[in-house]
This record gives sequence, C-alpha cells and structure tokens, in this order.
Amino acid sequence: MSKNKIILSALIVGLLIPAANRLTGQEAELTVPPELLSQWDSALKGEPLSVVDVDLPAFKETEQGAERFARRFLDFNQAKKSVLEKGQTELFQLNENANRALFLSGQQGRALASKEKIQYLFRRGQNRYSFTKFLVGPGCSLLPEARAVAAARDFLRRERLLPIGTETDLEKTETGSSYILSQEGKKRIVGQTVRFRRTLGGKRVFNSSIFVHFYPENLELLSLRLNRWGRVKGQAVNQARARKLASAQEYLRLLRRRLALIKRKGQGKFKLASVELGYRMHENQLVPGFECSVELRKQVKGRETVDGLVFFLALNGEDLTAGEEGEATQPKAAAGRKEPPERTGAGLKHLRKPG
Repeated sequence: MSKNKIILSALIVGLLIPAANRLTGQEAELTVPPELLSQWDSALKGEPLSVVDVDLPAFKETEQGAERFARRFLDFNQAKKSVLEKGQTELFQLNENANRALFLSGQQGRALASKEKIQYLFRRGQNRYSFTKFLVGPGCSLLPEARAVAAARDFLRRERLLPIGTETDLEKTETGSSYILSQEGKKRIVGQTVRFRRTLGGKRVFNSSIFVHFYPENLELLSLRLNRWGRVKGQAVNQARARKLASAQEYLRLLRRRLALIKRKGQGKFKLASVELGYRMHENQLVPGFECSVELRKQVKGRETVDGLVFFLALNGEDLTAGEEGEATQPKAAAGRKEPPERTGAGLKHLRKPG
C-alpha cells in the first residue's frame, strides 16, 4: 500500500466553520478504545508541564545554517523564486545539468548519473527549511539501521546544521525508505531516510524534527529538512495553555466537535488510534498538550480505505492545529497499478520504531 499526504487546511478548520456547529456544539461519532481512555486519564494525573519560550536567536542560527548549506547547490540569484503560504514561505528552484553531489561520509564518492536535468529546490519559512535534489538512482539495498543513523548524525554535526545545545536531541530516531513500485507490485529501493525527533524533558515535540534522505549505496544526500529545531529559553510568563481540563472525556468532547467540522455525508467512521502527551511549537513557544491520531475508515469503490488524521489539543483544550498544517496518511491498494517514479526525498515511508 502507498501513503499519500493529506493537508487539513485552515479554511476547513477556521474560516468555513458552519455557524450551526459553533452554536450547537455538534459532535461527530468517535470510537474510543477503553485502553486509550485509561491512558489519557493517567497522563492527566502525571507531573504538570509548562509552556516554554523558545530561544529565537537559536532559530536564527538554524536559518543561517540552512541557507549557507543550500547555497552550495543553488545560486539564489539564478533560481526561480516563488512565494507561498500567504507570503510566509519562499521556494527557490533551479534546474542544472550537473549533479552537485554531497556525501554523508564527508568524502568524495561516485555520484549518481542522470540523463536529464536535475532539479534543486530550497524552501524556507515559518522555522522550516528543506533542500531537495530530485534524482532517482538504480535499485539498491538499505544500510543497517545503526550505520544509517550514525552517518546522518555525523553529517549534521560536521555541516554545523544544529545550534549549540540541541545535539542531544538526536538520540530519538526512526528510519525508513523510499521506493518505486512496479506494475507487478515489486518495490525498488531508491533512497533511505533517517528522522530525528525533538524531545523536551523526555516528551516529544511533535512538529519538530530533522529528516536526512540519501542514496544508501554511496551515501549521496538527496534531501534535508529542518523543522522548527532550536534551543528553548525558559518557562513562559503566560501559562494559560498549560491548565489541564478535568478529564479525558472533556478533551474527547472537544475532539468530537472538531471532527464534526470535517464530517461529510457518507464519509465513514472515526476511531481514536493513539493519544500522546507532549509539546507542539506554536507562536514561538512549546505548548504542552495531547497529539491525537484518528482513523477515518470509509468504503471507496467497494474497498475500505483508512485516512489518518492528526490533531493537537493544548492542555487547556485549545486546538493548535487549527489554521496550521496538519497531516495524515492514506494507505490504499496498489497491486496491479504502476506508480510513476517517486521524487526522492518527497516523503518518509515505512518508519521503524524509534531507536
């Protein structure tokens, strides 16, 4: 099965909320496994978490490091520039004949060959930075997980892409692969990904991560993403978002109302898949709350499909995914269907459990 990214737009969340829903508080039907309800209540009884201010100069270091890195591949003066997301994000695009190869090992290797021009992209904005080189190599085998993680970690440190004081966050990792699926359903591995997750006090910062995507045979870098990665400054003055609601049932009531806003006739059934206490970076702060993963199961042409929707409720119940980018995955049958070659680095697939 393949995975497609779904964007929950700000229009659905905020601008197009029906007045009736706002007034009556309509709730969508949501199946909640008893063990998740118990887990949620247990988390509420744990140690209190605080809203934390981030160190803005440290995020500036991340921006400068990302731009310095991207200039090794793109001339910003020659690249085509686009402005996205209401002026908050810039995209630079450049097509070149030459493969400007950079290897995770830091040593020169044999670069991938290409008969066509290679597209280089750099995207910056909202404390998110990404570089991608669209190049697909021949099928290959994945590196052992430990070696892949070590190579990616060493690369980030050598390239000085992390502000001082954030290196310890690199211990939480996941690995995955990108592949091309043949008409017969066979996978051809064309890339390997290591994702580093940010933590604070042992709790995940859900929208903060680093992706390093590369061709495993020669360790050639294909894509790099730095998402909201920087130091924290200290406890915030305003702790309103850290005030807990009384029970899991109160959060579930808010989640059901949120789901009612995207519920359409015949859309399927919602089921709570997971809930985890952690942080989300929002308005230059790390806000504590619950990340809620919800499955939406529906029938499409006689087959069941599953959309995975993700929401974040601050401890005070405020929905911090409203008006921001939320993502979901939608597995669907792919047998007997030929997919176009995947643009390497476009996504993380088949993540293994954190190491």
